[in-house]
Amino acid sequence: MRSMLTGDRQLIKELNVTAVITAIREHQPISRVGIAELTGLSKSTVTAITQLLLDADLVRETGSGNSRGGRRPTLLQLNPTARLVVGVKIAPQQVTAALISLTGQILNKEVEPLPDRVAEIVTTTDRLVRRVVNDAGFAFSPDRLLGVGVGLPGIVDPATGSSISSHFLHWQDVPIKRLLEERLGLSVYPENDANCFALGEYWYGAGRGASSLLGVTVGIGIGAGLILDGRIYRGPLFGAGEIGHMIVQRDGPGCACGRHGCLEAVAGDAAIVQYARLYKGEPAAYPGGREDVVRAAIAQDPHARHSLAEAGEWIGLGLANLVNTVSTDFIVVGGEAATQAGELLLDPIRSSLQRHVFPSLADRVRIVPAALGDEVWLIGATVLALQRFFRAPLAAAGTRARTRAQGGETGWMEQLGRVR
Repeated sequence: MRSMLTGDRQLIKELNVTAVITAIREHQPISRVGIAELTGLSKSTVTAITQLLLDADLVRETGSGNSRGGRRPTLLQLNPTARLVVGVKIAPQQVTAALISLTGQILNKEVEPLPDRVAEIVTTTDRLVRRVVNDAGFAFSPDRLLGVGVGLPGIVDPATGSSISSHFLHWQDVPIKRLLEERLGLSVYPENDANCFALGEYWYGAGRGASSLLGVTVGIGIGAGLILDGRIYRGPLFGAGEIGHMIVQRDGPGCACGRHGCLEAVAGDAAIVQYARLYKGEPAAYPGGREDVVRAAIAQDPHARHSLAEAGEWIGLGLANLVNTVSTDFIVVGGEAATQAGELLLDPIRSSLQRHVFPSLADRVRIVPAALGDEVWLIGATVLALQRFFRAPLAAAGTRARTRAQGGETGWMEQLGRVR
């Protein structure tokens, strides 16, 4: 019984550390008093924990806040480069890697064309990851790097880190986590790219402060990531969010997946271009593809605008089906097509959703544009590694941290034991 009670107390202390560093991450710069008010912890507990975080160089003091009477409080913020993480996006045409700080800032980025074979993709990714770290002047070491997040299209098994299926990459049961970890010597966190999009917007973008959201990406493909109460929902088969292959038009146009009438086939990039050419009556119009169509729509081309409205109509129908099913009330829309087209695509999506969703939900669903642009995929890919770090920051900071009061070094568990 005594060991159980001791274990419970230790767990509570670790949870308190997590609460404090999370408050700093989400509200920085913030004072110790502000942390106590947000977390409900006593001021003495907050002071003790912040001292541990300062000793581990995870947090820094930065200036003074406004006084409520008496001395102005010292503000705290994360040390953004105390630990680093690499985000990777494996897309149909290219591989991108970025070195990212604890605060979600991209410090360095590199891009290379996507090779054809899995072994070559692994080699390219390994090279890019090492380059973005070394060229930024940091040591390539597990002591500094929390890991590598990898976003890729298709269904990913979060337990094994394998790509179960990706028709864009032509992958089937590829153990991408194992292959990359063997090369890099770091923890690797593969994730579906739409889930990376949702995580990035939830942590750092348009979804900050929301409890749940649906992140939708529109481009070559159409995907979605669903966050419920702060957690990605993947489903028991790990395919939740593959809305691009929701059949919305029986006997509709063919899709890359081999079926017909998928949302992606009637509203993705290829469909947008096809609609515009059809309405214009010129099969060779818009030679630059979707980018040309959107540029023309911005320049008031009625055929291009009609094509975006048609795609938006189908996307809104698909999203209405999701809202009716999972009852989400907050949708963030991004991806290459949505980012370029902006309200020219978002407006018809909103209008379609309101017509097709349950009437009682129509006025309660918000659809907003993504805030992070093209970098959201890279930033979101790192969130799984960052979540692990922020759950146990002192453990991740190493087994030893300097304690000023002791004038020497003690293990973080021993230091934490002194917190009341």
